[in-house]
Amino acid sequence: MTAMAQAIHTVIQATATPSSRDCPHAPTVDFQDFKMFNKKTSMSVRIVVTKQEEAIIRRTAESWTASIQGARVIAPKWFPVKIDWIEKSLAVTAGSLDITEGAQQRFGTENGIEVKRMSCLKRPRPEAQFGTAIVRVAEKTEAEKLL
Repeated sequence: MTAMAQAIHTVIQATATPSSRDCPHAPTVDFQDFKMFNKKTSMSVRIVVTKQEEAIIRRTAESWTASIQGARVIAPKWFPVKIDWIEKSLAVTAGSLDITEGAQQRFGTENGIEVKRMSCLKRPRPEAQFGTAIVRVAEKTEAEKLL
């Protein structure tokens, strides 16, 4: 690991892991993978951790991104699934591509999944009764469940 990679690794580890005197039973963050990618105009760092450790890193991101110039945390990856035959009158907000919150919750409950985002694939025609939507879920197993 280069000196810069080691410095970034140390900053993230120090700020993401609470000290033992503040919280003696706090979990520590173990990186499963830590890679740096140098591009011509920028540098990227990829950190692979478990879901529980990701929550810790995201909670403390404000403190460690402030100490690394230009650092930002990328949103978690969601898995899209195309859903046909969504009844427009029950799900779509008039004149937009947004699916109502109630329709999202109902769809998630009926299928036993957690819907992160749901939107129309394209603007529904005014005379159409049904449409197609894209549902984004957090886990790959949930996406496979819908297929």
